[in-house]
Amino acid sequence: NQDSNLTIIFGTGGESVEGNLWITTLQDLLNEDITNATPLISNSSLGYIAPPSIADLNLDGVLDIITQGFDGKITVINGEDLNILWEYQLPNTESSASPIIGKFSDDDNLHVFATIFSGGMSSYNDYYQVLLNGNSGEVLWMDSLGLINFCTPIAFDSNMNGKDEVLISTINNNGTFFENELILIDFINQSTELFFGP
Repeated sequence: NQDSNLTIIFGTGGESVEGNLWITTLQDLLNEDITNATPLISNSSLGYIAPPSIADLNLDGVLDIITQGFDGKITVINGEDLNILWEYQLPNTESSASPIIGKFSDDDNLHVFATIFSGGMSSYNDYYQVLLNGNSGEVLWMDSLGLINFCTPIAFDSNMNGKDEVLISTINNNGTFFENELILIDFINQSTELFFGP
């Protein structure tokens, strides 16, 4: 928050263990005493994925915190006062992928892209990719590409047009065996294409 005091954000818990998203000072971590860590978000049943993403989504000059729990819920926390700006969650979903940030639209605003699994651990039945408005959490785009999609995606400007595309890693079954594909999603051109695979 530009006061020269560095902070650490970390998650605890896991796919079947409750946990929190915490914040503490770098100095406390170096002193090996984080008993003064403050929970930013608590989760009654599942933990939080590390690392969260950081970006100035509300354009106030302070980096905000974008996190996703194993329960699939995406939460944006105001970096200035640590209050929640918005949350998004699909019922009966989970995730083990971190949300990513990019300039995916015609404007220069930052938006949030996330991967969400339908069902519960070891029995997922669908995988969703969702693009959320960084300022409001409104759904801008959603699809279900690939048979399986566990990995955290990557945002980068693949075609050098000044806007980001999303690269996701999916697994499909060709009828004989499973094979990996990398799929590039271009929101400006409203297209998806095979970046690498059979």
